[in-house]
Amino acid sequence: PELVADVMDSGIILTGGASLLLHFGQYLSQMVGLPVFLGEQPTRAVALGAGRHWQDAPATLSYVGY
Repeated sequence: PELVADVMDSGIILTGGASLLLHFGQYLSQMVGLPVFLGEQPTRAVALGAGRHWQDAPATLSYVGY
């Protein structure tokens, strides 16, 4: 429920190579009726997110008991 509320309030952020397809954001926005934005560095977003997670892995693992 919180995720849906956030998307309804803030819109959709596109990442990845497909987000760079010509007019894809406009098309998606028209189809779902929500604002669509292009994320920062969309082609690197997954790698950057994985790197951040990897840096936090020790804290995450100790939190869940490993």
